[in-house]
Parts: sequence; structure tokens; C-alpha cells
Amino acid sequence: MSEHPDPADLPREVLMNFRRALADENKFIRKATVGKIRSYLNGLEEDAKAKEFDIVFNDLLKVFSDPSEACREAAVKMVIDFLPMSSSAEQHLTFILAIIEQRISNTDKQEPSEEVRLLLIKLLVVAITKASPKTFHVHSESYLKSLKQGTAHKHSKVRVAFISALGVVVKYGSNNLVEKVAHILGERLYDSSPAVRKEVVSVGGDWLINLNDRYSHFCRIIPLVVTGMDDEMPEVQDLAREVWNKAGKKYEEENEESLKSELDYGLIHLPDYPLEEDRPGVGCRALMQRETSKMLPAILHELRDWNAGVRMQSASLLFQVVRHLEKNIIQYLQKIWPDVGIKCADSSEPHLKIKVEQCLLLLGYFSPINALLDVALPQEELTLCQLCCFAATLEGLTTLEEPHLLTACLALSKTANTNMDLQYQTTLLHCAKGVLEAALRSGKMSSKESHLALFSVALNLAGNSQSSELNNNSKELLDGIAVLSGVKPTALNELFGNQILKNLQSTVSVWTEYCAFKNIFLAFVQRAGSGIGPNLPTVAEILIAWSKVASTGSDLADMVRIMMPILSWKFIESCDCDAKSFLKSILNNLIRPNLKWAAGRVAEVRRSQALVLLIIAISEPEVPDDVIAGMVAEFPPLLAIMMEETAKDPRLDAGRALEILCRRWKKLGILDNETTFKIVKIASERLDDVKAEVRLQALEVIKAALPALVPSDHVSQIELLFKTAIIHLDDQDSNYSSAVLETLKVIGQINIPLMTKLLNICKKRFTNQTQCDELLHHFQNYIICFKCFVTNNLYIHFIVSNQPGDEINIRIFVEMQLFQARRTTQKVIESNVI
Repeated sequence: MSEHPDPADLPREVLMNFRRALADENKFIRKATVGKIRSYLNGLEEDAKAKEFDIVFNDLLKVFSDPSEACREAAVKMVIDFLPMSSSAEQHLTFILAIIEQRISNTDKQEPSEEVRLLLIKLLVVAITKASPKTFHVHSESYLKSLKQGTAHKHSKVRVAFISALGVVVKYGSNNLVEKVAHILGERLYDSSPAVRKEVVSVGGDWLINLNDRYSHFCRIIPLVVTGMDDEMPEVQDLAREVWNKAGKKYEEENEESLKSELDYGLIHLPDYPLEEDRPGVGCRALMQRETSKMLPAILHELRDWNAGVRMQSASLLFQVVRHLEKNIIQYLQKIWPDVGIKCADSSEPHLKIKVEQCLLLLGYFSPINALLDVALPQEELTLCQLCCFAATLEGLTTLEEPHLLTACLALSKTANTNMDLQYQTTLLHCAKGVLEAALRSGKMSSKESHLALFSVALNLAGNSQSSELNNNSKELLDGIAVLSGVKPTALNELFGNQILKNLQSTVSVWTEYCAFKNIFLAFVQRAGSGIGPNLPTVAEILIAWSKVASTGSDLADMVRIMMPILSWKFIESCDCDAKSFLKSILNNLIRPNLKWAAGRVAEVRRSQALVLLIIAISEPEVPDDVIAGMVAEFPPLLAIMMEETAKDPRLDAGRALEILCRRWKKLGILDNETTFKIVKIASERLDDVKAEVRLQALEVIKAALPALVPSDHVSQIELLFKTAIIHLDDQDSNYSSAVLETLKVIGQINIPLMTKLLNICKKRFTNQTQCDELLHHFQNYIICFKCFVTNNLYIHFIVSNQPGDEINIRIFVEMQLFQARRTTQKVIESNVI
């Protein structure tokens, strides 16, 4: 026997020592031994390394159950590193897979260390890739339960490893495993870690390209990849697009014959394509079209899921489906529309709403217009959801021509006044603008009926808008309608006014404070300007009818607001209409009936508003005499009663109206004495009104109403008036007493002796006699020269001023019982005096 061992036996002796050391009781020795084995093997050639590894393989597997975590970790790492180069890997796999299954399963032999379990998962991946299908097929399904649990681990690195392992198990395992694990990976698409989502996309992409039975499972695999194209992280998006394009290319290669026409003649770029990203390739589109019928029900179901993340991912997937289906989406239009409509109107999830609107934009671009309008515009009134869908769809329309333009316009017009909610009205505006822009893009002639329908929508928005922004946008819409109609914006009212007003006229009986039709009328009149001229008679009829049903202060205020501009005589005269007829109609059929007294708060408001309108209508001196003359019989009694109203403003306005009318009537010579003294009597009673403005206005009425010559049978009434006014000459309010003084100077000329007599009687009772003395001094400058009776019914006063330097001032006042006789006689006297 030789003294020295054979060199060929040295490695085996070393390995035997290592194997014995792995069973040592000291854990530090066991761990160190694993390290020494690694160092020893690394020092060998490749072939020798694999051979020697096979010798210690079983001993290393035993260390997988070592009580020391450090030993187990070192052993697993070593097997991971050396197994790929083993020449007997196929023989070892059965043992490796069995041990891994045992160590990662939820049993009493489960690996307690998370770090070691993670290494075992990595080892599983290495082992599977080395195994033959026959070897692994038997074990593949047994790993699912443990691996699926690991995908929900609290650490993202662990989740990534388990997802990767699942991908490998499914790829090399049984064909039915995709169905069992796809939903598990789908849940990880909502994972908070980008690394986990990226791994899901990577696994799905690998299956799409390399899975043996992938054609049977495309409908489950595609969502795992395509959803990642809308991920919030760019790296996930880039990976998803990359693997999806690869899958599409491979599908093209495998189905080249059936896709030949599209590959040879299909357009790479579509005209007016609404998205910034490129159009999907032929293979990608064909693959998506092949599987949509299987995926769509689940997508729409999850769009209604309680979980916000699920809803968002579902919307993203639906967008990609529509993007890839293109014109083939028409067969699914009826199914998609209701679900996307609900989410399109939901402003509580803005990101989801944006994604759904992108889907609808593509539906508008790819769908035939007739099919689109059938689902978008049902026969009944449009809901907010339907409006939101239609507005988003219009963004994708390239053109909108007749008769489809008319269909869209009529649908919007019909629903325009059904809902006054701000969101509804805003969405309606977006729809109207979308229809208008699509019609303008077409460059084709459109019908007057379409223009009228859009005009009515714009008026509705202008009248019922609850925000200034919406109001301004409605003006822009009107400008666009004018361009579409080929006229100036101001001509729209003349073009469509008659039809709009006729339609509104039939609804006046149901107008209330919040009625949409009323607001439309207000908007039309406000915006019409002088273009309302041809329609003023119809406007008058509507206003008169409205005045009979208006039952609230708000309604009446709206009426006054809208009538104030159009009652100006200058405005009426500038309109192309019968100005006198319009003003007479308003005065006699609207203002006068509303001046009549009736009990109740609303009736009081009605009278007050009518007074405001009356003052506007008669205040301009250009108002024709015959219009003013026609008011002399009916209006004085009504206004006289109004001066006794409880509220201040009606009393004040009634006085203003009487002052204006009396001056005009007196100038025309048509104010009879009986009416005059009724007005004067009512006005004199207002001289002690609690409101200073009313008292001052009463003085103006008296000056305007009284003639310069009073018949003898009315002297007692004049005396009563003088006494009443003189009393107020001593009022404590200096402004008021000064106004009384000026009034007495004017009306005192009617009968100077009587005025002087009454002043001398009352003077001694005055607290402030300065104004009394001033008034007496004023009338001492006048003397009555003589009184000449011409006939039994006619007399003349010649009142001559005796102040130095004054010319003789002759005032001739004539009173006749017969109007025509008075006018004839007056002309004779005036010529004789002159």
C-alpha cells in the first residue's frame, strides 16, 4: 500500500469531508461548510464543477430543512447558482420540486423565514426552466395555492417574485392553469407598487407570445397587458406597449393569409385621427377584435364595481378595446352606451370620467352617424347621462350634415327646457357647440329648421343660465349660429323671432316664477334690440297675456325689467312697426288694467309695477299727442286713487305720472274742470303726507293741474286749496316750506285778492312770518285791472304787472262748456286782444 493517496482520489475525499461537516451539530460549521463547498466548486473547471455538484446535491437539499436560517439560506442560494450547470439537473428536479412545494406550502413544514421562502421561489423558477414538460407537468398545479397566496404578500419584492414564479409555472405547466390564475394577476394590476404591476405586464406579455395554448386563453391574457398601457408610471406603459406590439406582430405572422388585404392595402394613418398616439398595428387590432366579444361583458360589469380602482382599470381597458376595434365597434354600440353614460355624468371621479369621455370620442369618430344618433338620442327627453355621452361623442365627429344635423338639433331643442340644473345646462351648451362645430366643419348647406332649433337652444341657455360664464358662452353660440345661417348675429331675431314667439305665446298660461319658457322670452326680448320691431305686436300680446297670470312679485319684476327698454318712445319709433298702435295697446290693455285697485299684496305690487311702466311710457316729450289725449278719460281716477296707497313709492310714482299727464293735457286743452279739481283735491290731501318726497310731488301735481282761470262755481274749492297750502307755508321743514312758497306764487295768480285776504288772516298765527311777508309782497306787485264778460259762459281777467320796467303781461284764460265753441271763441278773443 502506498504511503501517499492517489491524487485522483483527493476531490472525493474532500467532498466526503464536506458532507460529514454538513451534518455537524455546530451550525456555524455547517454554514461554513456550505461556503467552502461553493469556493471549492468555483475553483474547478466547468465539467468538473457540474460533476462534483451532483455529488453534494442531496446533502445540500437536506440543509433546506436545517434548523439554522443562515444555513438554509446559504444552501438554497448555492443550489440556485449551480443547478443550471448541472449535467443531472433533470434527475434532481423531482426532489427539488417536492421539497420546494413542501417548504412554501401552508403546512407545519413551511419555511419560517420570508427571505428563504423568497429564495425558494427563485429556485422554483430556475428548476422549472430546466425541467422537461413531462417532468413539471405532473407537479405544476400543486404549486398554485401557495404561489397565489404569495402574490398578496405585504412586501412588494416578494409579490414580484411570486408573480414571476406563477408566470413560469403556467407557461410550463398544464394548459388549464391560465384560467385559474388570471384573476389573481388581474388583481395585482391595482397594486400600489409599480414593480408589481410591471411584473404582471411582463408575465402577461410572455404568455401572449410564448404560451403553447395561448389562442385558447387570449381573452384572459390580453387585459393583463393592455391595461398597463394606461398605467400611471411611464416604465409600465412602455413595457406594455412593447410586449403588446410584439404579440401583435407574432399574430400577424401566424395569420398572414387572413390579414393579407389589411396588411397590403390598409391605411397606416387615418385622416383626422383624434388621438395623439399612433394607430395600433394590424395584428394588434385583429387580435383585439377576435377576443372582444368574450371580454366586453366582464369589462362593463367591472365598470359598475364598488371598488374605484377596479372601475378605473375597467375604463382604461374599455378605451383600448374601442381604440383597437375602430369601425367594428358598431356591433357593440348598444351594449356599451348605457354603462359609459352613467360614468360620463359622474363628476365625483374625474379621472374615470376623462377615460370614459375618451372612449366616447372614439365612438364618435369610428361609428356611422346614423347608428350613433340612434343610441345617443332616444325619442324621450335626454337625461344628464345621455347629454354627457352625446357631448363627448361630438368631439370625435369630423362632420355633421343633413338630415342628421336636423335630428341632433331637434333633440337638443326638445330637451332644452326640461332641466334647469347648472350641470345639465352646461352639458347642453357643450352639445350645442359640438353640433354647431361639426356642422361648420362639413362646409355643406344646412336647413333653416336646424338653425331655428339651435337658436332656440341658445335662447334657452341665455334665459335659464345660472352663471355668467354660461351666459357668455351662449352669446358665442349665437354668433356661431349666425355664421352657419349666413347672417349677422343681430339678424337672427328677425329671422327666427316670429316662430320663437309664436311657440312661446301658446305657453303663457302656464308661466310661473321659475318657468323656462318665460326665461326664454325674457332672453329673446333682451337680446333682440331694434330687430324686435316686426315682432312687437306679438310681444305686446304675450306681455298682456303674461300680466294676467303673473302672480308673484318676482314675475312682475321680470315683466317690468323686460318692458322698460321697449317702452321708450325713441326705441319704439326706431323699430319697424306701428309704434302708436303698440304703445296704445300696452297702455290700455296692460298698464291700465293693472292700475285698478284690488286687495292683496300681489295686487299692490302689480299696481306699483304698472306705475313704473306708465311713467316710462309717457315721460318722453316726443310721445304723440293723440296717444296722450286718449288717456284723459280713464287714467286720472286710477292715478288719483293710487296717490292714497299705503306704500310710499306708489304714492310718489302716481304723483309723477299725474304731473306729466296734466302738463300734456293742459297744453292740449283737454283737461276738464271736474277732473282737474278731483286731481287737485287728492293732491292737496297729500300735502301732509308722512314722506317729504310725496309732499313735494303733490305740490308739482297741483301746479301742473290747475288752470290759470277758474270758473266762479269752483271758487270755494280754490279757497280750500289756498287755505290748505298756506297752512304748510309755516312747516318746520325749510325745504318743504320753500317749495310751498313757490307753489303759492304760481297758483295764487288764479285769484290774487282771495290769496292776499287769506294770507293776512293767517299771518298772525305763523311762527315764521318771513315767507308770508315775501308772498304778500309778491302779490302786491299785481293788480286786477278789470273783468270783462264776453258771453254768459266766457270771461277774461287782465292781470297787469305794475313793477317798473316790466312789460304788460296779459294772460288770457278761457273756459267754455262746449269744447268746439271754446276753441272758436278763444281764437277770436286772442286775435282781438293782440
